[in-house]
Amino acid sequence: MNRTDFVAGRTYNRFSWYGRPGALVEQLTAIVGFAPIWRYRDFGRLNRTIEDTLQNFWIATLRGGWQAQVTLSLNHFGFDAADYAGYTVGTAPFAMPHDLYHLPGAAFIVNTPNRAVSGSVVLGYTAAAIFPEASEGRQVAVTTVAAVRPTPALRLEARWVHQRLSRARDGSRFSTANIPRLKVEYQLKRSIFVRYIGQYFAEDQTALLDPRTGQALLVNGDTARAVVTNDFRNDLLFSYKPTPGTVVFLGYGSSLTEADAFRFRNLSRKADGFFLKLSYLFRM
Repeated sequence: MNRTDFVAGRTYNRFSWYGRPGALVEQLTAIVGFAPIWRYRDFGRLNRTIEDTLQNFWIATLRGGWQAQVTLSLNHFGFDAADYAGYTVGTAPFAMPHDLYHLPGAAFIVNTPNRAVSGSVVLGYTAAAIFPEASEGRQVAVTTVAAVRPTPALRLEARWVHQRLSRARDGSRFSTANIPRLKVEYQLKRSIFVRYIGQYFAEDQTALLDPRTGQALLVNGDTARAVVTNDFRNDLLFSYKPTPGTVVFLGYGSSLTEADAFRFRNLSRKADGFFLKLSYLFRM
């Protein structure tokens, strides 16, 4: 769904406390932020926001370089009637639900010290909006990151994101997504740099249901059936910077898809792209 929004600005207040040298907690920081979002046409008229988020971050820097963070949020989401103009429930028109207010969320994050081998884990749970069917949902998300630097020239990072979104009214599953990502960077020498990024996006979304009755939703007269997406994206970049101001970037990207997730047997090509940037600094 396409929507043009306006973010008026994020307001953040930060408070920090420093512990004694050698203490378990070396620094504790609390941040409170508020981020409202308006439609462009509503901002000048001082109408209500379409979304807003009140967030509270608690960040603890621990002895040895460890870091722990707790994020608490309270969210509001609105639905735009224009996005659901073609929706019906059988022959009856789709009844637009009210905005969703006071949706709580929480996330717990742990980061290891920044060394040759490092990593992080993010666990999150939040009440969220299911925009495709204009309903309230519950999302559980887990993100794990592992970074390895076996040599000063070679860096590897592996990331896995798992998300599950269920309907608040009955706990039924709406969608499940798994997104592994691998980044490899190699500095051949000071002027030559190579980077590869591979990402797989696997999502299984069920058919759309009316949030009031639980009946199947029709979009422009057709049943909004389940959607399965298994996309594999590869990007390769070569960078050459012989002198300051002189740059050569050469990149290639490909998008592939398959019917069954993580099989890597019958991948079909969706798109290819090449990227070239040349820059030269003339000195007078």
